[in-house]
Amino acid sequence: SLLTLCRDLQIHPVTRQIRHVDFYSIDPKQVIQLKVPIRLTGRSAGQKIGGKLLFVRRWVNLECTAETLPDAITMALEPFEIGDMIGVDDLPFPEGVRPIYRKAFKVFEIKAARTVEEVDEDEVVAAAPAADAAEEA
Repeated sequence: SLLTLCRDLQIHPVTRQIRHVDFYSIDPKQVIQLKVPIRLTGRSAGQKIGGKLLFVRRWVNLECTAETLPDAITMALEPFEIGDMIGVDDLPFPEGVRPIYRKAFKVFEIKAARTVEEVDEDEVVAAAPAADAAEEA
């Protein structure tokens, strides 16, 4: 039996049937470089109070052996507050797995949701006649 790796998968856009698959035979001890998905689990404390999750990078390039290759890099969101940002160096990589990048990048950020500023009714009433005068001119 051989250890293989799927390198290319083509799926028909309408029927969703597999059209073509490329498999490569690899040595379990050989160091390989692959793109692996980043999975985020749960909801952050910041999201629970109205913050928004901005998922910037959904994949990371890794270097590892075939034996240590993870299906995905998984990170729990629960401890993060509004304003927290996680970069590639903050992800939990398994032993024997290292990310490959030229420049560090942001993976996700918890941002504050936009809020509507409350305006005093007297200010709105005072501004309305000035706006009408500007339209007439």
